Parts: sequence; C-alpha cells; structure tokens
Amino acid sequence: ITSLGDTPSCSVSEDFSGIDEIRPGNFVFYDLTQNQIGANSAAQIAVAMASPIVAIHNERSEIVVYCGGVHLSKDRLIDGSKTIFGKIAKKTKKGWGDLVANAYVKSLSQEHGIISMPKDEIVNYSIGDVLMILPVHSCMAANLMESYMTIEGHCISKF
Repeated sequence: ITSLGDTPSCSVSEDFSGIDEIRPGNFVFYDLTQNQIGANSAAQIAVAMASPIVAIHNERSEIVVYCGGVHLSKDRLIDGSKTIFGKIAKKTKKGWGDLVANAYVKSLSQEHGIISMPKDEIVNYSIGDVLMILPVHSCMAANLMESYMTIEGHCISKF
C-alpha cells in the first residue's frame, strides 16, 4: 500500500495517482497551526468555537469567555512575541468572517479563556455576546466536543 499522510501534503498535492490511501488529519477543518505553516489561509479555517462572554475588563483590554482548555485544548502558537491559544473571528449571520485584528486568546484555564482585545474593539462587545474562536489545533478542539453546529443551525452528533 502506498500511503500519503498529513494535512500539509494533501493540501498542496494535485495528483494522487498511485496513492492507495490518504490520511490528511484535520484537512476538512484546517486550523491556525496549518495557517502558520502556509497550508491554508485564515478564511479557509472551517471550524470555530462559539464562546459566550462572561466578563469584560476594559481597563486591561481583556474579555473572559466560557471556553477553556477543555474546549480548545492547550495547544499554542508563538505569533511574534505573543503566545496564542486561538484567534478571534468576527461573528456573522452565517458563522464567522475576518479575524479581529490583534485579538487573541492569551491564556486558558480549564473552563475559561482570557481574550486580549484592542481597546477600540472591546467596546463592541457585551456580557452574553458570543465570540468565535479559531482553534490552534482543530483536531483536538473537535475531538473535545460531543456535537457540531453547522452554519445553517443543524446539529451533527459524533455519537
């Protein structure tokens, strides 16, 4: 058997002639790790964690969400001088869109995440609003959930 694996290889391959199987991992979702290595654009990430805001600290430019390590895993990336556990995308009627510039998950506890949000953006959010977080590692985040909600509002259960 000739086998080809991993998401980056499957992302850039155009011809699978002679290949018996492919094992692309998170190829169906992509994530920020794949984005960082150039396998996809942020717009191609097809999974986001809908995370309710539970506290806002304007003086620190921080938002607390109910979305921690049990939701996103504790995988992280180094982005310049920052360690990030996810990035924030703008919520739309059909899911999410562009990234919120300079907004990211800066730390995680078991159940909560701390979002660093620019002062000019933080004023757009209230407690109870839902932030859309793009995961660092979509496989682990998807594995931690019992079901998924499509952008059309349909529930897909893993079980």
